[in-house]
Amino acid sequence: MCGVIIDSGSCTNVASTTLVEKLNLATTKHPCPYKLRWLNDQGEARVTQQVRIPFSIGKTYKDEVVCDVVPMSASHLLLGRPWQYDKRAFHDGYNNTYSFTKEGKSIVLAPLSPQQVQKDHSASVNGLKKESLVMTLGELERTLLNFNLVLILFMKETTPEAQISLPPRIMAFLKEFVDVFPAKLPEGLPPIRGIEHQIDLVP
Repeated sequence: MCGVIIDSGSCTNVASTTLVEKLNLATTKHPCPYKLRWLNDQGEARVTQQVRIPFSIGKTYKDEVVCDVVPMSASHLLLGRPWQYDKRAFHDGYNNTYSFTKEGKSIVLAPLSPQQVQKDHSASVNGLKKESLVMTLGELERTLLNFNLVLILFMKETTPEAQISLPPRIMAFLKEFVDVFPAKLPEGLPPIRGIEHQIDLVP
């Protein structure tokens, strides 16, 4: 079971990356990749993949739709203007329903009640809390493709300094020149400075 939004303001049909990954759906390269910045709080997303999703709403309506794959927290599936155009869907603003004909059958899609929306939202939030914060290599690669800025935190095994053993000659050398090497080295190149000592080279 997944959440579906019908949005006449969306110029594309969208499937969330979470849905695609959990159902292990096969994706294809997007014919015209583009950037999008309105479906979640993670900044600008690059749309590079599409997926064909079979879905059903209620017992009478079964269909499949081609969607752009995008990180999206609002819903799992967003049916935009392309879906409405293909179905010749009519939106009744008063009753907030969408009606169209499929294979000779008249179909009317009604919205969820506020109680159902709250129940679905609570279930999705509880589900998110249980999810692991560890990424697989595939998830990391997709994230790097979709976002301009990615912050990664990873664990690295280190050896405590007390366990590092160096040959006695090296240890004696380091002790002799301990005042030459600072305890902390600055990151990057040293700052640009003026000439402190001029050395004339004689040919």
